Amino acid sequence: MSSYRLPDNLHDELAQHVRSVFSDAREILTEHGTKAFSATDSLRLDSAVRACVDGALLELHQLENDQLENDAGVLVEQRHQQNLERMRRVGFPNEIWLRIWEILSMDSLLSVSHTCRPWRSLALRSSVLWATLDVVIDKRSENCHCGTRRAFDEQLSCRSCGVDIPYGRNNITLMRNLLPRSNAHPLSLSLAIRDVSPQMLELIVQLIRPHAERIAQLRLESFDVAPGKLLSSFDALPILRSLSGGRPVLLSRNIQLPKLQEIKVYSSMYAENYNAIGGLPSFPSVTTLDFAAFEVADFASTLTALPNLDTLCLGRFDRFVPLGNALCDQVRVLAARIRHVRMREVDEDRQHLIELFYNPGRLEFTIDYASHYSDEVYGFSTFAALGEGIELRIGFQRRSYQWGPVSVADVTLEGVDSHGRHRRIRYSTKSSAPSIWDHLKLQFLSSLYIDAVAMPYIWSTDSELELPALRKLTVHIPNEPAPDFILCAPSAILPRCPSLRTLRLTSTSRVSLSAEDVASFIRALHVDGHALDELVQDGIFLQGDLTDLTALVREGVSG
Repeated sequence: MSSYRLPDNLHDELAQHVRSVFSDAREILTEHGTKAFSATDSLRLDSAVRACVDGALLELHQLENDQLENDAGVLVEQRHQQNLERMRRVGFPNEIWLRIWEILSMDSLLSVSHTCRPWRSLALRSSVLWATLDVVIDKRSENCHCGTRRAFDEQLSCRSCGVDIPYGRNNITLMRNLLPRSNAHPLSLSLAIRDVSPQMLELIVQLIRPHAERIAQLRLESFDVAPGKLLSSFDALPILRSLSGGRPVLLSRNIQLPKLQEIKVYSSMYAENYNAIGGLPSFPSVTTLDFAAFEVADFASTLTALPNLDTLCLGRFDRFVPLGNALCDQVRVLAARIRHVRMREVDEDRQHLIELFYNPGRLEFTIDYASHYSDEVYGFSTFAALGEGIELRIGFQRRSYQWGPVSVADVTLEGVDSHGRHRRIRYSTKSSAPSIWDHLKLQFLSSLYIDAVAMPYIWSTDSELELPALRKLTVHIPNEPAPDFILCAPSAILPRCPSLRTLRLTSTSRVSLSAEDVASFIRALHVDGHALDELVQDGIFLQGDLTDLTALVREGVSG
């Protein structure tokens, strides 16, 4: 539809009237002693002129309402037909549109449902699209009495009733309309709640209570509303599998969560005012516990409520009862059944917990030291439990800041064996770490991945190291202008690898290496037969004469 252009004679007449308005305003202000016609005066007058135009349009709308409605109906029908034609040209079946819409955010999905009638009809018929919803409530409009709570002026007051209100969002009314669209599908709800009153929290409970039997995932992002506070309003959430968010669970009463799979607890899962009349809860379906602020007594009571726990994630521990305490023995017994243990933020006050929780039978045991830790690193002995078919990965990542004048990096050692056992330890280069080779069963190490810049921290310099069963070695070259120094290390710091068959050189960007340096590196590994089966280059370009290098690789070398 072409845009309407005001005829020249009407444009000139309107402009003349506007100029007269401004000219008269200046004269009136001058007569009253005003020194100048300020920019603020111009803006006020501009608003008044625009208000006159708006008033004229409103009057025209009132006089010709029927005609405008007819015109609008014609326009809507034209656009509907245009959209249908576009849909036919694209030719996507409905199933493709639905797959695309399933990955959209709720706000984007709402936009889709208001794009055109075909899309709206398809979206409203597809109830599964409305099973993932975001409830957003933060402090706003509780003093606003008009109910619209939509438009704010520069003073953040409601334009309808004039009451000053804080800025925020509140989509409870929208949620009341969207929740029924999901029909019987399991719900995934994300609640972003901030600075709400008890009355507003009760409104949230009233909103989701009719759908409690369908809530499968519940994510609560809130600084002032703990999950337990919300859960206390329900007797049961029968299909809830995942309860996540920024704060841990703190229960004030018993609740039935027969399908819950993971839970986050800080110190204790019971609030100080816990109502014991309904008994203590038991969550046999929970297999993963994220536990922080370690207190042995609270931890023991938490494990008692989780009889089938399989994965334990230990975070920051504020308090610790020395080993040998009877409660520690109880913890060992209760935790013996746990197959996966992951320890985070370990430091000098918490590293003794490694001894409390480690036993060789664990399928997984990982240790991440705190970034500030700079003392001796414990936990390397956990790698002794790895058996046949060990694959070891040694990563190296520089931090974005320095530790005083020294550049700091994190070293990660991660190993798995053919039985599925998994060990990992992460620490900083400013820490004092023992040699991994003193604890690993070298006769079972078959594959090794190592960041090249980690070699000086890993290879032994005191004695000659031999990796007798290593068949595949991967060296990751950093994206630096001249990384050749990494492959020119003296042979004394490189291990002997008599069984090595494959050397893989990788880089995330195209890096050039000297063929002569690569050949020297291979010779220093003391491979049986003095030759590899293959040299694999991933993002690596070899420069120089390839003759010597080709003689060291049976399947040949590409440049």
